[in-house]
Amino acid sequence: MSRRFPARHTWEKESAFFILARSKSVWYNVRTDKKGGIYTLEAQENAPDNASALKRLVRDNWAQAKADATTALTLRDAGIYYASVFFAQQAAEKALKSVILHQRSKNPRGHNLITFANELSAPLDIMNAAGELNFEFLSSRNPEHAEGVPAQIYDVTSANLHLAASAKIVEWARHLL
Repeated sequence: MSRRFPARHTWEKESAFFILARSKSVWYNVRTDKKGGIYTLEAQENAPDNASALKRLVRDNWAQAKADATTALTLRDAGIYYASVFFAQQAAEKALKSVILHQRSKNPRGHNLITFANELSAPLDIMNAAGELNFEFLSSRNPEHAEGVPAQIYDVTSANLHLAASAKIVEWARHLL
């Protein structure tokens, strides 16, 4: 069975390409010829050992955190509050993940903002903001977790509350990078 992995970093050596790819949270070192034929596929640890690959992953997560924060504001202004809350949570998650990658050189698994903030020894206000956003990963999108239709449950007040919590986490993370 053939699987495709999104290439993160590619370099050429002799007649083969080496690709650092990721599927879920497992990194693979793929050696391939110039036509894409795979020679070897080796699972690696949770984060790349290549310093430049790690720096790029930190940059990518941070850039996406900023984009998600902007998207959350845009959706709030458009009156799509449940999606605004979801992207606020995503911005905080990616900001915290980028700091963990930067400081600990490991790619954290999951979506638990409290665990991420705790790993970074976050102050109480950041822990509280993480607690406010933590369950929004599921409840802002799934009726079974929201006990109703997310599009009908969230309003401008809840969107503003979650945007403020997200902004607090993103700003704190920015100072740590």
